[in-house]
Amino acid sequence: MEWTTERRYRRYEDWTQEERKEIQEKMAQSPWHVSYHIEPKEGLLNDPNGFSYFDGKWIVFYQNFPFGAAHGLKSWVQLESDDLVHFTETGVKILPDTPLDSHGAYSGSAMQFGDQLFLFYTGNVRDENWVRHPYQISALMDKDGKIEKLIKS
Repeated sequence: MEWTTERRYRRYEDWTQEERKEIQEKMAQSPWHVSYHIEPKEGLLNDPNGFSYFDGKWIVFYQNFPFGAAHGLKSWVQLESDDLVHFTETGVKILPDTPLDSHGAYSGSAMQFGDQLFLFYTGNVRDENWVRHPYQISALMDKDGKIEKLIKS
């Protein structure tokens, strides 16, 4: 399989459940599958971000391209831990779903702000000539894990 630009930046909603299941099965059978480390359920783990302590838990996010071991349209996945040894994935928290992050959610961080976790990251946008235009995006996560991006249209 060739990782073309079109394949790397295919919208998340265009991947079928069957394609995702096949990716997960291939990963589970990989001889490089780790047993003691943070590892994505599917695809690429890149650039841990937003390491913080919030609501009595350690939180870390990582960039993820869930459709293969290649750099493409990245989202942020969240993990939580009580002991910094065992982590539980709580799901995709930031999707590239606005005009300011249409080509990926890139590096950022997090810090507690009142009773919410303040997230900030670089939204990646490419123009018709494939020139990158970065935007700084912020979001708030409540104690239930709900994200609200702070973007004005």
